[in-house]
Amino acid sequence: MTPDVDQAPPIGSPASNALVRENLARHGDDGSVEREVEHFCYADPGYDQSEPIEILLAVLEEKDFVVNKIAGEDGGPDWLRVVQHREVASVGFDLVTEWFLFRLHNLGWVYDGWSCSVLPGPSAEKE
Repeated sequence: MTPDVDQAPPIGSPASNALVRENLARHGDDGSVEREVEHFCYADPGYDQSEPIEILLAVLEEKDFVVNKIAGEDGGPDWLRVVQHREVASVGFDLVTEWFLFRLHNLGWVYDGWSCSVLPGPSAEKE
């Protein structure tokens, strides 16, 4: 019998976002300050029916995201860097990442998470 192994929550889920917010908090950032947030995705190589990049771009532009295409390295897939300016602490942010997770999956794309700068708030300890 194999022991149960805790698996990481899916990227884009509220539980996954909570782990990133915990890391931000260790640096004095509660996530409430608006900042540039980068989301990343790529066409699922195992999915034969991935929508063309133009369709995905249209969907993202409808939502007012700024999108940059990043050429894949060594013959790998091209990536999209999707940028927005917002806070990362709220349930509203979790809804955005869940939207990415499920909407991109339905288009044959993989959501590969988000990143942002650490912005310590006014309550952060001064060194």
